[in-house]
Amino acid sequence: MFYGNQPYAVEQAARKLIDRVLGDGPRDFSLQRFDAAELLKAGPAEASAEAVGSLQLACETAPFLCERWVVRVDHAEAVRVSDRAAQSLLRALEAL
Repeated sequence: MFYGNQPYAVEQAARKLIDRVLGDGPRDFSLQRFDAAELLKAGPAEASAEAVGSLQLACETAPFLCERWVVRVDHAEAVRVSDRAAQSLLRALEAL
């Protein structure tokens, strides 16, 4: 987890780790990025469940033709335990 009040420094640290894990080459299938704030955005329950389902699928399923993959979740600080949508996301992540 990378966290800080300087978004550029956080981005650079995350990018450096991703580069070390995935190496050189295309990342069309080996890198998926999610935004926790978007996952928890108020809206229809079906849309929220679908977004969390996409995150869960990305974590559980190896992409086609990839030995390694990275699932990045930005803005994890948006997940608050008191929020009902956040609790659903936390349960899904714990199940992984």
